[in-house]
Amino acid sequence: MEYKSKNVEDTFTLATKLAQIIPYGSIILLNGDLGAGKTTFVQGFGKALGIKTPITSPTFTILKKYAIDANHELVHVDAYRLENSVFMELEEEITPNNIVFIEWSNFLLNQEILHEFFAIDIHYLSKNQRKFVFRAQGEKYQKIFNQVIECINCI
Repeated sequence: MEYKSKNVEDTFTLATKLAQIIPYGSIILLNGDLGAGKTTFVQGFGKALGIKTPITSPTFTILKKYAIDANHELVHVDAYRLENSVFMELEEEITPNNIVFIEWSNFLLNQEILHEFFAIDIHYLSKNQRKFVFRAQGEKYQKIFNQVIECINCI
């Protein structure tokens, strides 16, 4: 399943819709080249959840956390340079109370924590346009995938 975004506003619309579907406790893998829009998507998703803190790329800090409310966090990870100590911290963040976004997840595909996931591959089409391709692995995420298909057909 795929969705084509004409501009940043379309990307934010998509992220807002998915924020209404994807439950706490989810792992979302984001893949795409530099500048594809991975962080932009997370910004739109976080805004839809009510996060006021500016969401920035985790490239240099590797792992960033943003409070959604007193009990829930959005965790944003860059797996490109993920080291073992940070990987252990990431494992601790995968809880029923958090939503975890992992950029460059292809660097983690052999890790046990990724046996079930929802994945979004973002493809650069032009300066403003992107193509989002959705994949799911595992029963929980297949249900989310089916909801995403219904949602995208309504955008």
